[in-house]
Amino acid sequence: MARFAVRVANVALAAAMAAVALPDAMRAQSAGPKPLDMTVIEATPGMQDLPFLAMKLVADKAKLKVEAIEFQGGGEAGAVFVGGRGDVLLAGYDKVIGITRQGLDDVKVIGNVLASGGWSLVLPADSPIKSIAELRGKTIGVSGPGSSSELFLRAGLRKAGLNPDKDVSVIALGSMDNIKAAIEHHKVDASMLASPHLMYGVADKTIKVLGDWEKIQYPGDVFVARAKDLAARRDDFVRFMSVYKDAVTQMKDPQFALKVARLRYPRTFTDQQLTDQINRHVEILWQPMDGLFTREQYDNGTAVLAESGRFKSSDMPAYEKLSVDLLAGR
Repeated sequence: MARFAVRVANVALAAAMAAVALPDAMRAQSAGPKPLDMTVIEATPGMQDLPFLAMKLVADKAKLKVEAIEFQGGGEAGAVFVGGRGDVLLAGYDKVIGITRQGLDDVKVIGNVLASGGWSLVLPADSPIKSIAELRGKTIGVSGPGSSSELFLRAGLRKAGLNPDKDVSVIALGSMDNIKAAIEHHKVDASMLASPHLMYGVADKTIKVLGDWEKIQYPGDVFVARAKDLAARRDDFVRFMSVYKDAVTQMKDPQFALKVARLRYPRTFTDQQLTDQINRHVEILWQPMDGLFTREQYDNGTAVLAESGRFKSSDMPAYEKLSVDLLAGR
């Protein structure tokens, strides 16, 4: 009887301890993931990356805080990232190839933001130039040295029989506002330009398009992470991409998308102008809006890089080596 009584007492004590511990476990579970800060080095922010900006509005529920450090031109952004700053690089696909080719770091593409080229070569509306070949000896503006805008310009010039390094003068103009102003005031003979300034420049007849690469399927802006960081903190990057996928899905809601656009363009455009631009991006430039970097995008991207003369086909790492799908099965 005595031994039975001891066993009963022990069971009762264990049950009491479990009852005390249960609320603590429930509180820990309800608390969810630990707060996470992620810093993104971003090249040439604009309309094209609004789904990334949307992350700031949807990240709280995942306890994710995203800070963006912005640069005009992918060349500078890539150099800063290679230097060790930031968790993620958001830049053109060519930055990834440049980093890997030079052996600067082992990096992986973890997602895609802009699924098209996005850039067009434009002239002042009154320019007499009618072909890219006629740009010989002319001055052409790009967003920055080593940028995606320069990449597409080089590809277009080479197809027209011009040497980008000898036959034209290329200058960095920075922001889309600067580029459009330089064209309208004839500070340059031609320039690369992206929407929304591209769309409205054509609509108000202040510019005209000479070379159109806006809609070409291309990994225009991709998320890049260091391989060593992925190995050490994979769950952090999975959370980052999960939040991004949520954000880009919500960008299909016109009211939500307009709210995001107003964060970047508080006074520049009317609501209708912004809505027109958002619709254009949803229908064409962001498709399929799932955050994935696909083999088709890889193939098209590597082809454009080779056409530009900046890279050779042998410079391109295999898709399987370059890409990591953190959203597989989610």
